[in-house]
Amino acid sequence: MHRNDNNWAIEEQLAGEQEPTQVGGALKSLGITPIFALTPQAKGRLERLFGVLQDRLIAEIELWEIKKSSEANIFLKELFIKDYNHRFSLKPETAQRA
Repeated sequence: MHRNDNNWAIEEQLAGEQEPTQVGGALKSLGITPIFALTPQAKGRLERLFGVLQDRLIAEIELWEIKKSSEANIFLKELFIKDYNHRFSLKPETAQRA
């Protein structure tokens, strides 16, 4: 991921890039290009989403007594995401694209 510090090690200066964070390294190894939130509004939406995922998702998994990652993946795709989108998505005021 993107590091917010300006402290570059000598090795990083010579390589021309900073060492990524753990998440950044994982994304890089998977060939995923991250898109960073650049506005306070976008960062707030992400923080709220992460709060839900860290709090509500874990509680739901425990409530459903899910023990295996394969069961959790099915629960996430089939129930949690659909319910989350149904409860929190809003239709745009206009269908016209920006």
